[in-house]
Amino acid sequence: MENQSPGTPPPELVQRWLAMFYEKEDVLISDAEMHVAKLAAQWGIAQHEKVMQESIRIAFEQLREIYKYKNEQ
Repeated sequence: MENQSPGTPPPELVQRWLAMFYEKEDVLISDAEMHVAKLAAQWGIAQHEKVMQESIRIAFEQLREIYKYKNEQ
């Protein structure tokens, strides 16, 4: 696999996605399809990062409350 920027799915993966979508085995990837796959992957990464950031924020709030409660005892 060639060196790719983050959020760029490998062509082999895009080819598998397209094969599933078109229900065919031998599928050639057009530049437009590769571009859409890259945008979809980048969107997925951004959504994942948002969820992780929110999870971290909630965890820190909970830790702050635990620390506060223990210091009041």
